[in-house]
Amino acid sequence: MSNYYNDIAKKNLEIMQLTLSDTKNSSIQGDNHSFLNDLSKWADILEGRLENEIYKTAFKEYQYCLIFALQGYYRQAYNSLRFFIEHTHAGLYFSVRELELRQWIDGKRDIYWNNILDENTGFFSTDFFKVFAPDFIEELSSYKTLAKLLYRECSEFIHGNYSTYSAVPNTLYYDENTFKTFSKKVNSSINLITFSLTSRYLNVLNDKQKSELESSILDRIGHIKVLD
Repeated sequence: MSNYYNDIAKKNLEIMQLTLSDTKNSSIQGDNHSFLNDLSKWADILEGRLENEIYKTAFKEYQYCLIFALQGYYRQAYNSLRFFIEHTHAGLYFSVRELELRQWIDGKRDIYWNNILDENTGFFSTDFFKVFAPDFIEELSSYKTLAKLLYRECSEFIHGNYSTYSAVPNTLYYDENTFKTFSKKVNSSINLITFSLTSRYLNVLNDKQKSELESSILDRIGHIKVLD
């Protein structure tokens, strides 16, 4: 049995080396990997907030999605990417709903993506942004659209839609197109998550905290007028 798993480990290493031997892949992966440092800063800054436990778990799943993709586990990579997107936004949704958050912690409430997208009460609702992120409200529609698109595309792989069969190899090997397509979605998710975290917490950060996050925020969403 050990030989079987040793062979898989060797194959994983082979796929990772082959993937990174492409200079464009290496550059994209490096950029996506660097976001781990940004997420770590957010987790440190938000330490003490109850919803931060959700973020820490979601951020770890982001790391897993990069590892899965490098080793050729593309469907699993999409699964982890969706978890990252969904649970980070769940934390944002719960950040202003302590009762619901504590109910979720106690196993008495579930996370529903539809609640996060709800027109009236969700994180991406106009009312939410009017209260917590009025300076970002002009960007709300485009980022909500992006969130819905990324979630749907990841879900297609998780649910095993037939359209995903050709994109995911039946055997373990490096697929250039699949890796590149996935990496682009990761990059889009980085911009989305940066926008969502920034819009929710920028107004409650102190000057030192803002300084620590400034470069990463400007690198990802510096085109937003309020950040000029």
